[in-house]
Amino acid sequence: INLKTKDIQIDDENDIIVINIINSKGNKSRIVTLPYSIGKFSIKNEFHTYMDMRQCDENCKSSLFCNKKQRCISRYSADYYLSNLLKSFGVKKDKMGMHLLRHSFASFFYKKTQDPVLLQERLGHSDPQVTRRYIHLEEEKLKKSADVMR
Repeated sequence: INLKTKDIQIDDENDIIVINIINSKGNKSRIVTLPYSIGKFSIKNEFHTYMDMRQCDENCKSSLFCNKKQRCISRYSADYYLSNLLKSFGVKKDKMGMHLLRHSFASFFYKKTQDPVLLQERLGHSDPQVTRRYIHLEEEKLKKSADVMR
């Protein structure tokens, strides 16, 4: 939510978008890369369309995300909009804000890579125990241990 337009760089040579996350939760900074124009999650066209249509007032011009009133969007507004969107799709969870997206990303990423260290790096965790909570390793271990006994 606090990303600035200067935090986004397009690396055409490697066909990725590089996001510099500065001083996020816990005052940590990290770099996240995403596929840009190829692959299943291509964002090239959507990114350029968004950048062309986005309108922000002078106080918010450097922010990547602005609301309909052209002001910087707050975390609370983002949680509210996302929660309503998820409800409209029939999703019913106790916590349906932006953090749900983070948990969903972590689950999908881990299932695909099976690499908790890489996930820890992507999420920006310094403690592997925190990452374990995101990927539900304990549940997975219980299921595997039951399968071994079959």
